[in-house]
Amino acid sequence: MPSRTNAGLPVGSAPISDCLFRLRVPLQWQASVCRQLASDSGQTWLLSQARGVCARYLTIADLLRFPLRD
Repeated sequence: MPSRTNAGLPVGSAPISDCLFRLRVPLQWQASVCRQLASDSGQTWLLSQARGVCARYLTIADLLRFPLRD
């Protein structure tokens, strides 16, 4: 039997729900996309697109509009 956390999930796994998105990016673009999302300009863009009063959120459409550079 695999080890389990207190939440009942296998160790090393993460829940995916309607509150989280999993981004699947081709291997050759993964490093670039991660750098751009984590960059100051990427974080500024994400914050500018987030909506909501208490819990801020992005939609799939928002993420698809993220400006990726080569």
